[in-house]
Amino acid sequence: MKHIMLDIETLSTNTSLAVITQIGAVKFNAAGIDRKQFHLGLDVDQQLAWGRVIDADTLAWWDTQDGSPYLRNYFTVPRVLTALNRYIGSATRIWANGTVFDIGNLNSLYNMAGMSIPWPYNSATDMRTLRRYLGLNKESVQMPNHVAVDDAYHQAAWVIEVAGDKLDGMCTSD
Repeated sequence: MKHIMLDIETLSTNTSLAVITQIGAVKFNAAGIDRKQFHLGLDVDQQLAWGRVIDADTLAWWDTQDGSPYLRNYFTVPRVLTALNRYIGSATRIWANGTVFDIGNLNSLYNMAGMSIPWPYNSATDMRTLRRYLGLNKESVQMPNHVAVDDAYHQAAWVIEVAGDKLDGMCTSD
């Protein structure tokens, strides 16, 4: 499958230095979503030592949510990013619900870890822009409980629903 939907959960709204607690990803195409999903937690202390940030307002927001931003098991940043690289494989189109936050934070995390970003600079695709282009409101995308892999799954399902067979033509480079 050539499309990947990424989602992250964070402890800040900073667009490039937020501490990331979870990365979720699913592979998809016009026919559906692959059953094999990616979902790992990241070491918060390691990210803080690298200068990434936590916001009090974001922590207060998490206190109002049913879920937790933390996963029971977490791993070092390089280990998680290496696993994400393997999961992404030869995908040619990377999606997120807004490319500035999720993709921006992931790009900076790769840079801080001294690792190459595994997707071409022109492959990031924004489902929020697609939603606005189609004249759909935010509520047209049903989001679950802020678990990164669940959010990625629902976002991919929405893209499949609205874009359908046009997805296959989106795998070429810009």
